[in-house]
Amino acid sequence: IKRIKNKKPIVAYAQGSMNMQFELLPFFTFCLVISAILLSVMIILGKFVFRLDAEKFILADHVVEKMKQEKANATQKIGIIFIIAYAVLLIYPSLIPAAPGAALFQRLGVTGISLVGIFLLAIITVKDKPLINAAKAFSSGCDWQLLLLLSVTFSLAELMQSSDSGIMSTVMSTIAPVVSSMGVTKFIIVSMVVLGIITQVTHNIVLAAMFTPFLCPLCAELGGNPYVMWFFMYLALNASYMTPAASFQSALVHGHEAINKKYAYIYGLLVSVVMWIALAVVGLPLGNVLF
Repeated sequence: IKRIKNKKPIVAYAQGSMNMQFELLPFFTFCLVISAILLSVMIILGKFVFRLDAEKFILADHVVEKMKQEKANATQKIGIIFIIAYAVLLIYPSLIPAAPGAALFQRLGVTGISLVGIFLLAIITVKDKPLINAAKAFSSGCDWQLLLLLSVTFSLAELMQSSDSGIMSTVMSTIAPVVSSMGVTKFIIVSMVVLGIITQVTHNIVLAAMFTPFLCPLCAELGGNPYVMWFFMYLALNASYMTPAASFQSALVHGHEAINKKYAYIYGLLVSVVMWIALAVVGLPLGNVLF
């Protein structure tokens, strides 16, 4: 618990749900190392084992020449500036916490900064036309079904964490003796694999909201590192490519006309398996060192 409270904060889901706070450099180091391992292994498998034909993805020369001749208009240039500014403002408070305005941006968080950005995009005009139509963006540009689902899920997650409800204390007292015999390492790996399989048929954000408040404290109760548990969940839930319904990116892969459907399933399965192995072999010791 002391280790969690003494960390310098960055904006992350765990910070809101568990009061877990991460130092920026270790956070990016961990993600960069694991992502580099995953990417390297998948490229090697694709090139030397499956011998994937990448020529189908090479753009024709006339398409490349046409793209080179395209010039960004004023709207597109402003959009790029907003994207860069948005990313900078999100990491700015964690990167330079004592800098001017850092405390303000920290308090605004993702929600506040996003709302300010939407407001500015709605009032800035180019050729007497606003950059975005706010009414249209909110009516048809938002996935309201997902937002309503998440609102219920996050409310249930808050209820589970509340000491007044007694849910977590009951669950912990019941489950802890059962999983304690597994050992911390086995518990973390089994949880990662189970969630990695479930997320192939359901939404990973919903799973994160449901299980983060439960599994991270349980890991700490067993004497494990809750930061390692969170990273295992976070990365496993994002390695979702086994089925077309696993993620938006997976749907693009499975739906691409140039991709053999058999290889889409095989490669999607391998993404998760390689991620699990990378986390178990490299992520566990690395996470314990960094956090």
